[in-house]
Amino acid sequence: MNDKAIKVLLIEDNPGDTRLIREMLKEAGAAQLELVCTDRLSTGLERLAEGGIDVILLDLELPGSQGLDTLGKVLAEPPEAPVIVVLTGLDDEALAIQAVREGAQDYLVKGQVDGNLLVRAMHYAIERKRAEEELKEYSERLEEMVEERTKELRDAQEQLVRREKLVILGQLAGGVGHELRNPLGVISNAVYFLQFTLPDADETTKEYLDIISTEVRNSTKIISDLLDFSRTRLPEREEAAVSDLVAEVLKKQPPPEEVEAITEIAPDLPPVHVDPQQIGLVLANLVVNAYQAMKEEGTLTIKTSEVSEKLPKSKWVALSVSDTGCGISPENMAKLFEPLFTTKARGIGLGLAVSRILVEANGGSMEVESEKGKGSTFTVRLPVAEGRD
Repeated sequence: MNDKAIKVLLIEDNPGDTRLIREMLKEAGAAQLELVCTDRLSTGLERLAEGGIDVILLDLELPGSQGLDTLGKVLAEPPEAPVIVVLTGLDDEALAIQAVREGAQDYLVKGQVDGNLLVRAMHYAIERKRAEEELKEYSERLEEMVEERTKELRDAQEQLVRREKLVILGQLAGGVGHELRNPLGVISNAVYFLQFTLPDADETTKEYLDIISTEVRNSTKIISDLLDFSRTRLPEREEAAVSDLVAEVLKKQPPPEEVEAITEIAPDLPPVHVDPQQIGLVLANLVVNAYQAMKEEGTLTIKTSEVSEKLPKSKWVALSVSDTGCGISPENMAKLFEPLFTTKARGIGLGLAVSRILVEANGGSMEVESEKGKGSTFTVRLPVAEGRD
């Protein structure tokens, strides 16, 4: 404001008062003040709408509008309305207090101010409003910072609790897995012996032996998942081509006959810096989950894109695995990565929990988008090898 003229809009219907105010400002040597005068509130609001006004000198008693109603009509203008200084003949302390409460920066009474006081009052009013706006902005920013920090601390605490639970669960899983593996091995051997020694058994006996054999295999798979979970090791990271990782997974986990697999791997992608075995397990888990989500025919799509962040060295390859299956309900999305949570008839709900742990251990992240009845997309972000752009 000090570098340019302060444009003042005087809304005053008394020509004598207008002339007096103009002379007062002139005598005060207010060279930086540019006075614009209007004798009606309506014309004053029209001039205000044109913009460029810094201060309004407002008489409360105008044709068709009196008292605080006049102030209210000016305050109803857009939030960027200029500073308002009431300059009126009403020497009413209660009215003055109420006017300031409602938004006026000052309340001056005609006949009790001279030019110097009027100029000083306008300057002070401008500075007060500027200080109020700056404090308001700081307060809002401070509130945002507190909210952001609170969220960060809450997320960190949740992550810590989750990791502690996973450690305990891993220790329990390892112990239980080892204890169950031996009796299951005995049952499996017994079934094999009965099938070998009873080749002429009736169909019912053969059917039940097959059921036992199948359930033993399923149980062994669950135990293997438990042991894999308990033995999660530090990654041995190296450069790896994403195309090779995807090709290897589809070779080991080919799509069912009713599922079409589509790959869109950019040929010029830089290699990622990961543990190929661990990320291979993650991709295999996502691909198998996608197959299982498509009970009938469907499409599996695996595609990549390169993502650059604001920092030049922060680069990732985003690898997404999408299916056209049943999708995930909103209530299950929040629990999706929790250990032991599953919507499958078989399984113990460790696949996605372990997958996210492995991805994060390799410096990446995992996200999911899904719509019930329309399919899901899991996106794994993997760090690019250093020095590769």
